Amino acid sequence: FTTDNGYIGVGPRDTLSGDHVAILLGGNMPFVVRQQSMYYSLIGEAYVDGIMDGELTE
Repeated sequence: FTTDNGYIGVGPRDTLSGDHVAILLGGNMPFVVRQQSMYYSLIGEAYVDGIMDGELTE
């Protein structure tokens, strides 16, 4: 997949257009999440080049 910001990643087969990539507080890897009305469902782990191992927060 490709994010709106141009990052290239690999995620679960269930990933759909419109899903979000999130780094959870204290985490060091991104996850794919899907908004379900007022909450988010965890779809699975992702690899996103350029934001692994806390690179995005540096």
